[in-house]
Amino acid sequence: MRYFLFTLAAIALFLIGLFVGHARVTQEIPAAQTESKIVSESVRGKLQGICDRELADYYKLKTLEERYKKADEILGMVIQIFLADLGLHLSPKTLEAAHAAIAQQTLDHPAPQSATDATNSTETTKPSNAKGPQSFAPDPVKEEGIANVRDEREVNDLLNKLRLEDLYSSMKDATGVKGGNEQFLALVGKFSGSANVTIEGASKFWTVDLDIAITKRGEKPEGNLSLILSENGKAFSNKSGNGGFGGDIKEFKNGSQALLIHVSPSRYLQLYYLKSMDAVAGNFYESEKDGMQFNFIGTTLLHRVGR
Repeated sequence: MRYFLFTLAAIALFLIGLFVGHARVTQEIPAAQTESKIVSESVRGKLQGICDRELADYYKLKTLEERYKKADEILGMVIQIFLADLGLHLSPKTLEAAHAAIAQQTLDHPAPQSATDATNSTETTKPSNAKGPQSFAPDPVKEEGIANVRDEREVNDLLNKLRLEDLYSSMKDATGVKGGNEQFLALVGKFSGSANVTIEGASKFWTVDLDIAITKRGEKPEGNLSLILSENGKAFSNKSGNGGFGGDIKEFKNGSQALLIHVSPSRYLQLYYLKSMDAVAGNFYESEKDGMQFNFIGTTLLHRVGR
């Protein structure tokens, strides 16, 4: 620390002497040396600017070791300025040589980049392939080959691969089913089968019956929907309605083959049509009390029993 204080004192004394001497010598400069005076002031200004930047860098350092090293550098520059200043009053040739030396020093030690400049530089170098908003809809790529599934093992593998991790967010990527949706049109008719689910740690076996009939086609189709869940021969959930399907059956905006059916206030069904089996399969989800967190509870496989 004492070493650094000595360095700062030397710098201060030098700068005082520099400007006092400059004032005295300026009074003695004859008119014939006016050009040399102009070059002298230019060189001195550049030298002083370099020193100021180095001092600014010093105050940014945190450790004593770094500050000692920077103090050595600054002291070296002070000596350089001192020697150059002496030469400024000798001859025009000396001035030109000093000017060239300072120009090179400026190139070797450019001014530190400000925080604003650094931010702007970072913004201009951002990659152009930045991703857009994240989608939580089922991935159409993972759905490839869904039409060729032929047995229950393949169905289970498929449903496990297509399970939604965040159903609540997925709903934001869904909209009312359109009349031209091929998956929806394939569901017209009656399907029946079973579901294996786990609720609060207990395994359950449900019977599932789905019946869809279209009475009006078009962009917003209308008709009848019935989805009944039973356990041990007793129905405990009966979803039924007529009119528009948009409120109960959703399609995804990204072109996914999945349909999302609102089974009950707390349950949803992510459903797929399996063309090779003329059947439908899907994942059941059940919401917690807040209605925002949905948990996967099981799968279902339904075969066509009527049209």
